[in-house]
Amino acid sequence: MASCIRIISRTTNSKSLMFSEIQSRCFHVSPLAAAAAKVAMSKLDTDPIPYEKLNKTLGVVKKRLGRPLTLSEKVLYSHIDQPESQDIQRGTSYLRLRPDRVAMQDATAQMAMLQFISSGLKRVAVPSTIHCDHLIEAQIGGPQDLARAKDINKEVYNFLASAGNKYGVGFWKPGSGIIHQIILENYAFPGLLMIGTDSHTPNGGGLGGLCIGVGGADAVDVMANIPWELKCPKVIGVKLTGKLSGWTSPKDIILKVADILTVKGGTGAIIEYHGPGCESVSCTGMATICNMGAEIGATTSLFPFKLTPPFGDELPSKGFDPGQDTYAAPVADGSNVKVDVDVKSQRLQLLEPFDKWDGKDLDDMTILIKVKGKCTTDHISAAGPWLKYRGHLDNISNNMFITATNAENGELNKIKNQTTGQWGAVPDVARDYKAKGIRWVTIGDENYGEGSSREHAALEPRHLGGRAIIVKSFARIHETNLKKQGMLPLTFANASDYDKIQPTDKISLKDLKNLTPGKPVDCEIKHADGSVDKIKLNHSMNDLQISWFRAGSALNRMKEIAAGK
Repeated sequence: MASCIRIISRTTNSKSLMFSEIQSRCFHVSPLAAAAAKVAMSKLDTDPIPYEKLNKTLGVVKKRLGRPLTLSEKVLYSHIDQPESQDIQRGTSYLRLRPDRVAMQDATAQMAMLQFISSGLKRVAVPSTIHCDHLIEAQIGGPQDLARAKDINKEVYNFLASAGNKYGVGFWKPGSGIIHQIILENYAFPGLLMIGTDSHTPNGGGLGGLCIGVGGADAVDVMANIPWELKCPKVIGVKLTGKLSGWTSPKDIILKVADILTVKGGTGAIIEYHGPGCESVSCTGMATICNMGAEIGATTSLFPFKLTPPFGDELPSKGFDPGQDTYAAPVADGSNVKVDVDVKSQRLQLLEPFDKWDGKDLDDMTILIKVKGKCTTDHISAAGPWLKYRGHLDNISNNMFITATNAENGELNKIKNQTTGQWGAVPDVARDYKAKGIRWVTIGDENYGEGSSREHAALEPRHLGGRAIIVKSFARIHETNLKKQGMLPLTFANASDYDKIQPTDKISLKDLKNLTPGKPVDCEIKHADGSVDKIKLNHSMNDLQISWFRAGSALNRMKEIAAGK
């Protein structure tokens, strides 16, 4: 490990070293320093940076693999839960990982905390934080917009603050700043593995951390001390040569990479930057490039960290605005803290468990909508005015698929109810099917679910009676979110089979009792004229994820395990 250039004084009657200077200014220490003292993960944490443990785990992995590792592999594999037995194959095996921390922004933290409350656990197992930024709408100016947000979101902020206090989650109040910048300034360090409920969490790669965007259910797993599953990423190396000039910016770099790889070219991979060109990119510049890796579907992005001392005046000559103390640490014992959720609230709603799979094939499912073209998480669960319902699953479900294009008529939010023959809004038709006990399926195109990490795009279809999503390909985060909620995310073995399906067809998924990893699912398409097409559908579920489907959701399975089932 690289040494930090600081004068370190020795104590007289102790083998330990004084590391106050390192702790306050450095993110990386020498082997001597690591052995002599425990450096906190941040000024706001008491848990130490686990370099010693990470090195030990990495040593086991390196010995087993017997090959050189890239920087991203070193960081990722050093967080493997069981390094002695973990199967490690890029793009194939599922890694069980132990992230160092969890970060949640206010729009996604609501559902994440509601799920954690449903788990029945008393406190989070890893350092976790909530950041209030997404619910602040830019309309007039900073002070006015902040005051307005505090007023209209008071109920949500109070819920997040009290839930954080009760369950041991740090709370960054409204006005603290954007989650990604707070992480970069306070929590990121070389070798960090962090998950965040925002697709742009990879911003932390600017300081050598592997920061990965996930859905709230994944965050709940980590906070519940359950190993986090991630399909072992491939690695795409990007060698930067030359030097940034006055006419280029870090954003130009990532835009060029996006031009080369396209919007889904990074799916299932970590983008690892290297080469002499990295030297002219600043920390925030590297963070910008990593941040925008989400736009090409990358699992995350990473730069080599560098410890070049900062230049310029240590303090601005004209002084500076110290700001306000906007961080609230949780109490040591939150057992007496009360978290109130008004049963009449239109913004918050306690969750009810989804129904367990009945053990039967999913026969004659109605097609709710066959989506034409791009279908992002915004098409599935619109943002904008719907943000205020992020903590109320039933209310926010009224935005489901309202901006997706119906392949049958080329229109938005207008589908035919197959039981009545009437045209209606997508959520209304879905609710009618649910009330009648009709299970339904959605058909989609390429890179279905790209964009935001919002898990509402998976929760809403499940809540309104959906059981499967069949598409040409999935975006990584959304596919995982669907699995977590007990949905079946399936892809056409032959992409042209998308064209065989008509809105009036019935879809049957066969032999689900023998659903196993790597085995295609048999699908029957029953057309209105009585003819039947049989096709194969692929899935990427492993044994654990299949158990989520059978239990009804990952949260249900967590409760089963806790009950010894």
